[in-house]
Amino acid sequence: MNSLAGMQITGKASIVDHDADEYGNVLELKGLYVDAIKALPVDMNMIKIVVDRIEFLNSKFAKDGDAKQILNY
Repeated sequence: MNSLAGMQITGKASIVDHDADEYGNVLELKGLYVDAIKALPVDMNMIKIVVDRIEFLNSKFAKDGDAKQILNY
């Protein structure tokens, strides 16, 4: 257990509608184009997560006394 590390994110997940402005805005931020994504032979779904809690665990931090760090929103 000396090399344990991971992150768990808890919150509410939802699929962003393909026609929503948010969908296009995120694609634009990533340098992608809505028309190119819609032309793909598969649906490209976007999952939005509103975070409630993040737990980060890293056994290498145990020497400092805080191997597990928690952030609540």
